[in-house]
Amino acid sequence: MSVILLQNEAARLEVRPELGGALTAFEIAGRPVFHPTPPGATDAAETSAFVLAPFPNRIAQARFVFGGRVIALAPDPAGGAHALHGGAWRRPWTVERAGPAELRMATSDLGDWPWACRVVQDVRLRPTGLDVDVALVNLDATPMPAGLGWHPAFAARDSCRIQLDCGMYYPTSDDLPTAARALEPRWTFTDGVDGVALAPIDHCLTDWSGAAELVWPNRKIRLTARGCAFLQVYAPTHGSFVCLEPQTCAPDAFNRDASFGATSIAPGEALEIQVRIDVEDL
Repeated sequence: MSVILLQNEAARLEVRPELGGALTAFEIAGRPVFHPTPPGATDAAETSAFVLAPFPNRIAQARFVFGGRVIALAPDPAGGAHALHGGAWRRPWTVERAGPAELRMATSDLGDWPWACRVVQDVRLRPTGLDVDVALVNLDATPMPAGLGWHPAFAARDSCRIQLDCGMYYPTSDDLPTAARALEPRWTFTDGVDGVALAPIDHCLTDWSGAAELVWPNRKIRLTARGCAFLQVYAPTHGSFVCLEPQTCAPDAFNRDASFGATSIAPGEALEIQVRIDVEDL
């Protein structure tokens, strides 16, 4: 499988369009920002970052109702009985424009998603960071439900503190969210939560500011997101990474009430998000 390399005087980014349009390595000054993809990986779930479209996270039992119509999707192998992360991460993407430090990829193949649509991902590498813009465009003749997200896995959660402003979260039970409630005291993200003590966690935060920081004694990574009212935080017990996933809606939003953030887009309309990563040596 081919790897596209973007680089400038300080940063380096590897991209695998055919592997779900995934980013497979991101370094600044020779130090990893993202958790590196294992050599020879053939599953997008193993990659450093990928787009979540046309919905993020899970749809319970791979079924929902929209416009009086029952929509049945195929469960994802990584999601058990549930649909997971939409179809874009499981399909090859096509490179539409490429330069030394920027790239545009797109796909209109979302597997068994029953609406015609297109997902576009613009990636721009900076000496001190990375910008990723994603758009989901409805190409169908009828409105369609829509959700977007981006799934980066950050390297080296050891000696790291995660800081963000957030008041509420959706606890996860059996891989699905329950009703929103106030954050537990052990997750006082405003003061910073130790990256190791954070695990295990796989919950969706809401009422957040749109910014989060990972801070080490000698480095800081700042993530900012526009268009994303929700942030999925995932850190398994065993592993050296943490995922901070900005999303337009909570998991299983198509089956839940409006507070979960589900939306729809009319024919010709687009749902868009912008994510920015900034890296600073302290």
